[in-house]
Amino acid sequence: MAAGQGTRLAPLTATRPKAMLPVDGAPLISKTLLQLKNKIKNIVVTVGEHSEDLVIYVLENGGTKVLSTLYKGNCWWLFNSEIREIDEPVLVLPCDNITNLNLPFIYDNYQQLGSPPVWLSLFHLNMRLKEILYHLIMEL
Repeated sequence: MAAGQGTRLAPLTATRPKAMLPVDGAPLISKTLLQLKNKIKNIVVTVGEHSEDLVIYVLENGGTKVLSTLYKGNCWWLFNSEIREIDEPVLVLPCDNITNLNLPFIYDNYQQLGSPPVWLSLFHLNMRLKEILYHLIMEL
């Protein structure tokens, strides 16, 4: 997800999306794309305002598709794109988390929990992933 307006980072986001702000000399979204490409078949990124450079960057760096959600709301893409037809696990990540993804760990724990229909968005990195999954499933 890279469609947010980045209002808390204004004025840095006045003319470019938060995902394209430089962190250690590369766009914020770069580390996540680098970890996903060659491991995930379909990398779909949602974009919003000032997204021209972001679209190019995503498609040149492992992204397979870009969805514009400009003025459509946070979860519009879930119900109004081909993603609603997917019948396999979907990992949803915000572009502004800088973390090391352990994809086998995420998938193995997902399977161990019975492949539940949950939306996992990594944003509380102070908890272990297994605890997050457990709490999400218990709330269903």
